[in-house]
Amino acid sequence: MFRILILFCLLFAFGKASAQPNFKIEIEELPPVPSLALHSFACAQFEGKWLLIGGRKNGLHGFLPPLAFPNNGRNTDFVVFDPASNSVWTHPVASLPDSIREAITTSNMQFVQRDSLLYMVGGYGWNADAGTFITYPTLTVVHVPGLVDAVQNSLPVSQFFRQVRHDSLAICGAHLADAGTHFQLVFGHRFDGIYDRQDTTGFHVQTYSHAIRPFELVDQGGTLSINWLGITVDTLNFRRRDYNLVPQVFPDGSLGHTAFSGVFQKGINLPYLFPIDIWADSARPRLSFDQQLANYHCAVLPLHDSAGNRMHTVFFGGEAQYRYDSSGTLIMDTLVPFVNTISVVTRDDQWGLSEYRIDTVLPGLLGSNAQFFPDHSQGIPTTAGIIRLDKLTGRTLVGHVMGGIESPAPNISDTDPSQSWASERWFRVFVTPNTSGINAEAALPPFSVQAYPNPFQTQLRIEISGEAGLDMKVDMLDANGNPVGEIWSGISKPEMNLRWKRDVANGVYFLRVQGSNYQKLLRVLKVGP
Repeated sequence: MFRILILFCLLFAFGKASAQPNFKIEIEELPPVPSLALHSFACAQFEGKWLLIGGRKNGLHGFLPPLAFPNNGRNTDFVVFDPASNSVWTHPVASLPDSIREAITTSNMQFVQRDSLLYMVGGYGWNADAGTFITYPTLTVVHVPGLVDAVQNSLPVSQFFRQVRHDSLAICGAHLADAGTHFQLVFGHRFDGIYDRQDTTGFHVQTYSHAIRPFELVDQGGTLSINWLGITVDTLNFRRRDYNLVPQVFPDGSLGHTAFSGVFQKGINLPYLFPIDIWADSARPRLSFDQQLANYHCAVLPLHDSAGNRMHTVFFGGEAQYRYDSSGTLIMDTLVPFVNTISVVTRDDQWGLSEYRIDTVLPGLLGSNAQFFPDHSQGIPTTAGIIRLDKLTGRTLVGHVMGGIESPAPNISDTDPSQSWASERWFRVFVTPNTSGINAEAALPPFSVQAYPNPFQTQLRIEISGEAGLDMKVDMLDANGNPVGEIWSGISKPEMNLRWKRDVANGVYFLRVQGSNYQKLLRVLKVGP
């Protein structure tokens, strides 16, 4: 049975880590390739070549119809790219059956590659029969070597596709994780209808998954079927989409994934900052850590140092709630702007998490919905898709960052999405071990919170310290995120001491501290006397 592990944390705050990662990240820009100007696509690799399917050719989607997802922004070609020779091949998807063609010309599909097969789930796009946009209830399997060869030689492609449909597959902005014996469909949402942020038309329905759905794919060659293994729902912590799910080697040697950040928190239009560790049969929110510098899907690079038993996850640009201004000062921007920061989240051998800023930055506001392509030609040692940092010697080409959205400014107009564009820029990524290239400065939050005793029996003491003059509300939620009772509201002081005493059932609760542009949660446990 899938379990949500409870981790009790008495304090959430930022701080400077005691030790910096001992490696350097460098990027090298290559001549632009117009055919690679895509974002939000699915991808696979075969013999050094990249296969790109679906996604968008325009920039940031609009927020009001009819500019939200213009039809001419769809990618309706298969793209094969050889980074060694800088060669590009394209092939139209038009010859495929409608059920497959429409499903794979969507954006934000969930996908994962196992050996020669690429698995793609869901995605948001136009459906001719419905006469509107839908999230597709499909899982499509692609034979990668066959499709790459067909695209290169202009051959028929239909034979390389198979598909199965199920309503629970209608997810976008999620991730499809390979858990070894099975797959996991992690978080995301279903969005049907025309996108309208203000919902002035009433023409769409959005439903967050709030779930991790494990399943087995029964592949009998000619037919596919799905064996669902159960579902784990957390309406408070799993309400996420457009996040990063990255493979991890945990300090105890176990393998899994971590879901970093994502949008949007329940009750406030801000990203989640704390990550969630996920194994094949369990998950654990890490409420004691807030990730500031990368809060939206972007290109990521996982590195593991077995010698130091540390896991490093590198994030290339994207969008973040915190950004550096022209003076180099880290500021909070609640519009969650485009950024050029390259950052690292490091997990030490005691499970502690720290965030760092790389001295190198991207040469533009890049990275949102881009991808990292590992360079397998270098023979780099990996574990479950994670590069073995301790096995690298000297400056090593580890892969490339490609695609994504490029913007001329951190925040651009809602009404003119043409201000941003799908980037045709791509970069080599080099890692040099046993050196430094990290800036360890971290921003302090506007406040810190302690709650004790935790677990508590009859009374919970709450201490809040930090910035004064904040419009603040403190309340308690149950395990499903429903309000239990308000504790305090008003204008914050530098030091505040509160108490919560209420006759409630034993179990898990969430202490919530929020204002107009911030929200933090602290998990507490009520136990009987």
